[in-house]
Amino acid sequence: MEDWIDIVGIIRSAVTSIGIIIAGIWAYFLFVRQRLSYPRLNIELFVQDAHLPENTRLVHVQANLKNIGTTIVSPDYAEMRLRKIVPVPDDILPALRKGFDPVPERKSEYEWPAFVTREWKFDSNEFEIEPSEKDSLHVDFIIPNEISVIEF
Repeated sequence: MEDWIDIVGIIRSAVTSIGIIIAGIWAYFLFVRQRLSYPRLNIELFVQDAHLPENTRLVHVQANLKNIGTTIVSPDYAEMRLRKIVPVPDDILPALRKGFDPVPERKSEYEWPAFVTREWKFDSNEFEIEPSEKDSLHVDFIIPNEISVIEF
């Protein structure tokens, strides 16, 4: 009888050990490989454009943020840059006139210069988005009418 108790104890310890190992492997794949402990956002921009006096335009941008991750998103800083595309910046005009591609080697796009930047600086826990929740940020840019193509 005592032999059976010892065998059952050994089996129970082995099953417990196997369970701990399986749980560790599962946690590794879930949290490390899939990076579930990192915040993840979907960002959609909605842009409105309106003519203003004095040859200027209002460009209003609403950035809709949806937390698609499993952790709270709590940034301390955010920024939105408006980049001027047309009229084309003076530094790439010579290349364009010669028919050259201004995109640097080993790069996939040209780094258009920032025309205007807006920043948000948040205190601790001032701006939070819970998992599966949404929020938005709004920004206004006043730009000259001569700028006909922009990028954010």
